[in-house]
This record gives sequence, structure tokens and C-alpha cells, in this order.
Amino acid sequence: MISQVPTISSMRNAVEGRDAGLLKSFYDENAILTIIDADHPPSHPKILTGAKAIGAFLDDVCSRDMTHTLDIGVLDKDKLAFVEGCQYRDS
Repeated sequence: MISQVPTISSMRNAVEGRDAGLLKSFYDENAILTIIDADHPPSHPKILTGAKAIGAFLDDVCSRDMTHTLDIGVLDKDKLAFVEGCQYRDS
């Protein structure tokens, strides 16, 4: 569950601004974050449960020198799904 209901716009601003504090405010202790990416396909997603685990993940991701985009977002009551693009800066 999400603790404060974000808009897609506020979620986009937090993701693209790498604002871990704001992102963490969207998740409560009962939240479940399911991550599907190159290392975690749909058959074996990475699942984080609770605000503490999700917060640690968000702190790590937001601290990296990379750009983030929120490409697609869907919000329904207390559930949120979005596609996030991430790209490391060229060395």
C-alpha cells in the first residue's frame, strides 16, 4: 500500500529528481514493491516488503549518478504501477 496517494505527476517529479525522501513517503509499512528488470524477469521479480526495505532500496538507487524517467504510470486507489527508465551517465 502507499501511505500518501501520489499523483502520477508527483511520482514523476520524485523519480526524475532522484528525491528518495519524497519517494519513501509514498510507501507504508504494508507496502510491497515488485521490481521487474534485466536481473529480475517477470517469472522471478525482486520483491521488497515494508517501508524500511523499500526505503533502503530507494536510498541506494537515488544516490547513483544516473538519470531516471517515469515513462508510464497508472494509479488506482492504493496501488501504483509505473515503468521507470534508468541510464548511467557516460564515462
